[in-house]
Amino acid sequence: MKLAYSFLVVFLMFFLVSCAKGLEKNILGKWQETDGLEIVEFLKDGTLKISRDGMLSLASYQFMNEKYINIKFNTWEGEDSKPYTARIEIRENELVLFKREEEKKYIRLQIQKKKADL
Repeated sequence: MKLAYSFLVVFLMFFLVSCAKGLEKNILGKWQETDGLEIVEFLKDGTLKISRDGMLSLASYQFMNEKYINIKFNTWEGEDSKPYTARIEIRENELVLFKREEEKKYIRLQIQKKKADL
């Protein structure tokens, strides 16, 4: 029985890591908020670029698991900002970020291409 339980735990851990890796690949590229005011770009190196009203903000992001992402904004003074955690969903070409009671929806503008594809 212990062996079956251990196998199940290992399988579930592998499954959760696989799901998170798929999400990490699917999020790459540019997304435009459905109201058209904000464009976000997720880069492979963990950088997040946010453009709104002609202003560019930089942040870093890191996946916690297959449903949650940590976002930490860079400050002008070089100090670390307090990161926040948001729930994330990707449905085909739609990205949804849930932060507390707020929900932001984005549509895909461009998929980040690999160097081999260029």
